[in-house]
Amino acid sequence: MIPFDTHKAVKELIKSGVDEKQAETLIGVINDIYANEAVTKADLKVTHSDLKQEIQDVRNDVKTVVRDLEWIKKLLLGIGVTVLIAALKYIFS
Repeated sequence: MIPFDTHKAVKELIKSGVDEKQAETLIGVINDIYANEAVTKADLKVTHSDLKQEIQDVRNDVKTVVRDLEWIKKLLLGIGVTVLIAALKYIFS
């Protein structure tokens, strides 16, 4: 996390003409937002684990789809051969 010098920020705002109470409140809000957006190593590890699981789920889904497509391909090939044999019998009979 990049350090944020709140004291210096308040002093700079006061120096530029902002009321001290307003400067402290403004910097306090900015600091809260800044602190809440920081990501820890633990957060990254959880996200990494979640992403790895999602990738594995997608891989499993793709394998299932490919397996289903192989079955459909074999079925269509069988139907095609059957139609071809029937057409040949019709033509040469």
